[in-house]
Amino acid sequence: MCSLPVAPADASADQAEATDGGDVLAVDIPGAFIGKRSERLQVRVAGEVVAEAPLFRLRQVIMGSRGVSISSDAIQACARRDVTLHVVSRWPGGSFSMPANIVRGAAA
Repeated sequence: MCSLPVAPADASADQAEATDGGDVLAVDIPGAFIGKRSERLQVRVAGEVVAEAPLFRLRQVIMGSRGVSISSDAIQACARRDVTLHVVSRWPGGSFSMPANIVRGAAA
């Protein structure tokens, strides 16, 4: 599952920005990769873009499956925009959140 209430990757920029509620990107697809492209986060599975979200609209990124990876550029972009990253595990005590201000402070 890759859920976010934003436009699909092939939508125009106007359509993507007009979509309401694009503040959480949740990725639960083993093997998915979250990367930064221009001012967007893109989710790719097997090299194909399955979703993208404008960074200015995001509040949180949730990685909810083993095998989901994220680039250092995407982490840095989230930190600069106060987007919190969550890594969620199905095992007890296996969740981890990285508040944006901690990451930004370390990178500054």
